[in-house]
Order: sequence, then structure tokens, then C-alpha cells
Amino acid sequence: MRVLCRMRSIGASLSKSLVTEHLWSLAHRIADSNRPGDLNQQSLMELGACVCLPRGPTCNTCPVKEFCTAHLRTVSSGLGQALKPEGTDLSNDVLCIEECQLCLPKSERYDQSLGVMNYPRKPPKRKPKVEEYAVAIVTRGKSETFSDRELLIVQRADN
Repeated sequence: MRVLCRMRSIGASLSKSLVTEHLWSLAHRIADSNRPGDLNQQSLMELGACVCLPRGPTCNTCPVKEFCTAHLRTVSSGLGQALKPEGTDLSNDVLCIEECQLCLPKSERYDQSLGVMNYPRKPPKRKPKVEEYAVAIVTRGKSETFSDRELLIVQRADN
């Protein structure tokens, strides 16, 4: 998923069904139906595990960097080590359509310091659920030691 998102500069959250559907469609178009083994799932996973890492990708060794729009955008912004291909215009206007559901969210614009790590963006973390419980503990017995007492622990039922 990460490799395809970076190759096509898809910055929307992977949790969106539209993004997942688009990535599957893209994967089907990339794979040759007559020779699907030439580009298979394992090769993309290997590329993501060895080269296109979540943190610290090694774009200069990537075999598909000339097809990767995230890499080309990084190079065009002056952060990459390779030269921008001649005739390539990767300005914000070209990559992002105003209401694009696959682009980076408007609230999270392209960050030049992140380079290719702009893609894909992680969905915001949900706040932990806060729960409160009422528990009553009743003891029976007058012994000094805790082990000789009987305990009754009751949690109030949810309404």
C-alpha cells in the first residue's frame, strides 16, 4: 500500500474505502493479466520492506524511482539527490486537484522536510475511550490479616 501511495502521490488516509478501492484498481492495472507473475504482490512487499521504508526510505537505490511521483516531487523541491527529469512539472497545481479525495488533506499540506514520507499520511489517532466504574468492596471478619477476611467485590452494572 505504501509503495503504491508513494508512486502515485496518494496522501489520503489508507483507512478510507475510496483509497483502498483505488489502490486495488491501480494494482490490477499495473499487473499484466497475461503475465501477472512479472509484477507480483511479493515483489511490491519486498520493495516496501527493503527500499521504500516508512521512515528513511532509500530512494536513490529504488529501481522504480523514475516512475515514483513522490520521489520526483521531492527531487523537484531540491531535497533529492537525483536530477529532476527534463520537462517534468510537479508543482502543487499539477499534483493536487481542489476536491481530490486521494490527495493530502487540506489541513495537512505537503511538508518539504518529509519528502516522500508525506505519502501516505497516517490517520489521526483516536482519543482513548474514557470509562468510569463504580466498585463496592465489602469485607467481613475482624482479623488483622487480610487473608483471613472475606471480600465481596461488586461492580455497578452499566445502564
